[in-house]
Amino acid sequence: MKAIFSFVAASVALCFLAPFPTTAQEKSVRPGINKPFENPDLKDFLKKFEGESREIAVSAKEIVAACKIKPGMVVADVGAGTGLFTRKFASEVGENGKVYAVDIAPNFLRHIEKTCEDAKIKNVETVLCDQFSTKLPKNSVDLVFICDTYHHFEFPTRTLQSIHDALRPGGRVVLIDFH
Repeated sequence: MKAIFSFVAASVALCFLAPFPTTAQEKSVRPGINKPFENPDLKDFLKKFEGESREIAVSAKEIVAACKIKPGMVVADVGAGTGLFTRKFASEVGENGKVYAVDIAPNFLRHIEKTCEDAKIKNVETVLCDQFSTKLPKNSVDLVFICDTYHHFEFPTRTLQSIHDALRPGGRVVLIDFH
């Protein structure tokens, strides 16, 4: 659970820094970090992301509870991966809520669509993002959830700006990262 709270400062910084205009970030801070996600091996990542050896997966129920999601909310799971949290959030927001599953890997998004269809989950929308932006609609979400993904932001200033733009007034960011 220690990892869950390791980047609280980053989310606080987002709240303070995001309202200020920034110049476009022109250089990647981690060139090539997302290369393995261009065509990820789904079976391998299912084990890595949802296996019992991953502290985040084992603690998923507690993490979701800590997010304090209410029925009717709109949640963005940024870096949704295989959809572990996407599916959990979908039940929390209920049929009047919505979850955006945001990822850079089309394979992951197709997997999320299939698992949601199989589970008859109808309140999830997948969003293919890029290294610059989450591609979320402006003023569309109440909560942005970023789990073990922040260190994959090649252009963090631009990506965080897209998150800020997507948040509704009073919206929150939950950031969990092991780096």
